[in-house]
Amino acid sequence: MRDLKRNQRKLHYSLYERQSEGNDFDVLDTVAKYSAPVEFRASLSDGKSDAEDSPFGKDVSYDRIISTVNKALPITETSLIWYKAKPVFHADGSIDASSADYKVAAPPLDGLNGVRIAIKKISKPVVPQDDSKDQEEEDTGTVNDTTEGAGTAGNDDLEDW
Repeated sequence: MRDLKRNQRKLHYSLYERQSEGNDFDVLDTVAKYSAPVEFRASLSDGKSDAEDSPFGKDVSYDRIISTVNKALPITETSLIWYKAKPVFHADGSIDASSADYKVAAPPLDGLNGVRIAIKKISKPVVPQDDSKDQEEEDTGTVNDTTEGAGTAGNDDLEDW
């Protein structure tokens, strides 16, 4: 396995450290704590390989593969990866795990000359950019209700339902 510098991308990884309890009264209120992100360089595949080449098995769902000759990387299947996004920190200095782009999907494959790591894209919630219109409607009590006109001209066939 060759690892050309021109094919390498700048990435960050963060290792899972422990579960931290957020609220003493709620057992289910735990938060995963991760180490500070560490920068590394490695080759990153464009997308998932085809069905004929399944090095991680057919049951593992992954989007990309990190390949490197650096066998000293401590990345495990509980690690987080940042590629396009930048790591974000909380006010207390801890890492915001939700800022990561990818999570490791399977245990890394340790070969004779290198390591391959399957990673899965973390889906992010889509938040509307402009909430001012919604806030104005709540304040004034004016809401555009499209169900009011049901049963009027053009919608007579829905009236029987």
